[in-house]
Amino acid sequence: MKKVPLLLWCCVVLGYARVNPFILPGASAPHPVTPYASSIGTHNVQSAQSSSVANNPLLLRKIEYRFGTILVYPDFLIIQTPDRLKRSFVLDSPKKIVLDFIKKSDFPSKRIVLEHPLFHQIQLGAHSSFYRMAISVSKDCRVDLQRGENYRISCL
Repeated sequence: MKKVPLLLWCCVVLGYARVNPFILPGASAPHPVTPYASSIGTHNVQSAQSSSVANNPLLLRKIEYRFGTILVYPDFLIIQTPDRLKRSFVLDSPKKIVLDFIKKSDFPSKRIVLEHPLFHQIQLGAHSSFYRMAISVSKDCRVDLQRGENYRISCL
């Protein structure tokens, strides 16, 4: 009598087991998982849609926030937003780059932990005529901000 449930369990496991049960048969392979890829709430790793970042297949995380998107790569961040940068500056203690974008906004402050060796967390906060993004970086990082179609933040 004890052998029947065990035999039934073995048949189910062996009959339906696949290499990865979370991928449907015939579906394309998932994004590569890296030690720094994680998800918090609705933030998850997605493929890049912009042509400026589609050449780099090492996208670790795509974070969509109220006014744009932050793309996290192993060596840099890209901020995609239609809003114009008002000012930027770097604080030494704690080490972070602060970006102020022009846009009237009203939303609660938000903190996103990145689990990345260079970029530790992102804090978003609203002010009367702009919103602020503060990105904590590692102590030995010399921050480089490049402006163009998007904003690229890297450590030198």
